[in-house]
Amino acid sequence: TALEEGDYLAAQAGFNRALKFDPTNSRLHFLNGLTYHMRASAGDSSQKEYAAIGYRLALQYDSSNYWAAYQLGHINFNDQRYREAQDAFAYGLLFAPKNPRLLKALAAASYYAQDISSATSAIIRAEEAAPKDAEVLRMAALFSAAGNRLLEANKYLVQYNKVGGNYLGRLKRRVSDWKSFHVRNANVELAQSILGDDNSSEGVAPDSDDSSSDDDSDDESDDDSDDGTPKKVVPPKMTMVDVVIIRSEERLITNKGV
Repeated sequence: TALEEGDYLAAQAGFNRALKFDPTNSRLHFLNGLTYHMRASAGDSSQKEYAAIGYRLALQYDSSNYWAAYQLGHINFNDQRYREAQDAFAYGLLFAPKNPRLLKALAAASYYAQDISSATSAIIRAEEAAPKDAEVLRMAALFSAAGNRLLEANKYLVQYNKVGGNYLGRLKRRVSDWKSFHVRNANVELAQSILGDDNSSEGVAPDSDDSSSDDDSDDESDDDSDDGTPKKVVPPKMTMVDVVIIRSEERLITNKGV
């Protein structure tokens, strides 16, 4: 009751008191975390960390508590940790695969993480679960345009207009921006391919062994040409490796007594 009325301090005191008697109750940990989260949303940002702890404890004691994963994903999203938000929303979908809220949240996090493929996949599933949801149709149009699926984007624009979407003009501009982007990108790639064909023999070592001249002999130096000028050296191929180091830490604190 206190939580519904916005009396977060009273709600927090009640949930903490209940947790003393039932410390492994996932729902209590979720509600306690939600109370901290609401306090953070009301302006006390120091409470956000405690909210995240509450949600993690809720998941620890009940791995199927997908609402805890959903709220934890929102904390990560608001902190612009979009990949972590993706993981949290995707985890929640393991237990509620057709939940439109989770699907929309995963789509948004994927879009901001520049994972357009996952964003489109999630929003298509959201449309199947809620075909007349204006927000779903708006996101579907935007993500389709971002993925260069312009026919699908136009289809979603029409559907969005039919359900009375409030941001049709803005959405059309965003879809048009993506279309212009893909056109420019295609032109750049075409220009690069043409320039690459024209200059393919200049300073680039061909892949085949037939590139050597008929006048070259086996005992000629690889370092210098016939006129004494150094030959262009082709740099070796490189491999880029991303390494992620994950450190996990668990703490168990028990207080007993008065």
